[in-house]
Amino acid sequence: MAQAYFSLVTTAGRNKLAASAAGGPAVVITHFAIGDGNGADTNPTAASTALVREVWRTPVESVVVDPDNPSAVLVTAIIPTTAGGWWMREFGVFDSAGTMIAVARPVSQYKPTALEGQLEDIRYEFQIIVGETANVTLLVDPSVLFASRDWVMARKIPVAQMMRTPWLPAISTTVTAPPGAPAIGDTYLVPAGATGAWAANVGKLAEWTGSAWSFLTPPDGHGISLPDGRVFERIGGAYVEKIALDAQSGKWSYAVAGGTANALTATLAPVPTSWATLAGAPVRLRIATPNTSEDVTLNVNGLGAKPIRASDGSKPRPGDLLGIVEFAYDPVNDWVQMLSLSRSAVINLQRSQFVANRGASSQLTGTGIYTRIVNYGDLVNKLVDSTFASGVLTIGAKDAGLWSLSAGCAQSVSGSTSGHAQRITVNGVNIGSSGGSVASTGAISHSCVSRTVNLVQGDQVDTRLIQTTSGDLTFNDYYFFAGLRLGAS
Repeated sequence: MAQAYFSLVTTAGRNKLAASAAGGPAVVITHFAIGDGNGADTNPTAASTALVREVWRTPVESVVVDPDNPSAVLVTAIIPTTAGGWWMREFGVFDSAGTMIAVARPVSQYKPTALEGQLEDIRYEFQIIVGETANVTLLVDPSVLFASRDWVMARKIPVAQMMRTPWLPAISTTVTAPPGAPAIGDTYLVPAGATGAWAANVGKLAEWTGSAWSFLTPPDGHGISLPDGRVFERIGGAYVEKIALDAQSGKWSYAVAGGTANALTATLAPVPTSWATLAGAPVRLRIATPNTSEDVTLNVNGLGAKPIRASDGSKPRPGDLLGIVEFAYDPVNDWVQMLSLSRSAVINLQRSQFVANRGASSQLTGTGIYTRIVNYGDLVNKLVDSTFASGVLTIGAKDAGLWSLSAGCAQSVSGSTSGHAQRITVNGVNIGSSGGSVASTGAISHSCVSRTVNLVQGDQVDTRLIQTTSGDLTFNDYYFFAGLRLGAS
């Protein structure tokens, strides 16, 4: 019984296949055609050179060797929903020269359009026995290929799912003008100040589809990565740069110091674009030569030298910077703050402080009025931006805070009984005093006063003496004035 539905190679097709097997050119399959048989079922033969009446033609999707029959090929074509409105009663396969290589008689059926209710693309695959399959090739025009709905659905990734990936590769976060010749799939984060097609899409991801820019607004938590390795995460509606794998390997936070002992340099990778990008981030330096001065600077990647300070603004002592020392840039004070030092407990030693003792001259103290002590000679000054001159401590901006102040005096008494009192004043106002002691001839009159007080920039602090029991007295034994900044107010 003859087959009702079949496919066969035409005589012209066999001749071409035979010539190809003998060393001629390969048979290049290019198109698939549908005919309606001119209104009736057809009975194609090997002698057929064309369909009875062709109604539609399309480039083939694929031609592959049948995995179950090495002597056959499988020809596949997609009929989209937009095609139709005719009956399918005959199929033809054509090569690049327009020769019908094979013909088929399918089950006769009507092909509706989308408007007629056809909601799915149709994928046709049929077998052609050709003998030597190596002589059959496929020529594809990618601009007119179709994919079946099932094929697309099986492979597509929803945009929402793509936005949930750990990160999406992007080319730039700073380019403001759409590139003139982007490749399909090129993706950019549209920055502020964008122009052209990007102007109304600041903060979105722009992807080139081949004909236009597609814009997406990802959810918070989405990440993008740049070709230089930097990673950005979307937080609060904006992408914030994160420290990626280079940071985990220590490249961002560790370097061997260069430069000189008092003018350090460091090179970090990836390269920071400004000091602002380093704000608060710890950086560890391996320093081989200790500093010899209190005035030490650090220059990272040529961004400019910044002074090195402790948390209270005090300078490092000579020898403090040696070995692995940790720093962080403080953008408020525009200095590099020491987070660790090579000497234990050095932070306490580095608090702003001063100690002043009696100098070579004596201090004349009268009765009836407190006299400022000014004759200091032995002065230890560890102040950041305050000054101590003529017995007066003037507080600088970086030394403002909570201070512990102390003052004392001792005097041998000869010739008569003597007594005195001492006080500490801020801007001329007494904040604490000691009545001292009254001593007779041959004894010692002494006093001591201390206070803890908040001092602000511009405050002037001193200590004063008054003679309480007799006439003017010259103090030439011992007196001192000292202060230590405890911290912020």
